[in-house]
Amino acid sequence: ALVASNGKFVSANNSNNSIIANKSTLGDWETFELVDMGPDRVAFKANNGKYLSLVDKDYNKKFYLEANSNEIDDKETFEIVSDNGILISLKAYNDNYVTINNQFDSSNQLSAISSVIGKDEIFTLFDLGYRSNPIPLVSYYEDFMITGFNLQENYGSSIGCFYNEDMNQTLK
Repeated sequence: ALVASNGKFVSANNSNNSIIANKSTLGDWETFELVDMGPDRVAFKANNGKYLSLVDKDYNKKFYLEANSNEIDDKETFEIVSDNGILISLKAYNDNYVTINNQFDSSNQLSAISSVIGKDEIFTLFDLGYRSNPIPLVSYYEDFMITGFNLQENYGSSIGCFYNEDMNQTLK
């Protein structure tokens, strides 16, 4: 979760996928999955399953953040600039910092238009822990059944996990 300099949580909970620092309470729409993209580079995945992306609205250099991308590219990656790991600034692909002072309106919609780090470009990063996100690659249906058995193919993935919410079932 991110808290902006106005003391509000950054949220993707609105009708047009805009990223706005306007929530007083922390919920699903105010938590983002942090995707590690290499040294000091990250992408953010919102509750709607979309990645935060830098969008030039009307092609007039109004670089707003929106949760609208299905994949990660340059516009979806941000460089983390940090002094101590908790207070951070985000540098977008256009070499500008993400700010809540977007100068276009008073909505606190995040935009990447600042060339320097000031008060409005600093966010507090809260690590809320790990969230499991299982993605089956392939499932097979067979006419015969071995009780409780489910077969999935991994296509050469380097990690796999067998689990059940009930620890006793997992060990069986």
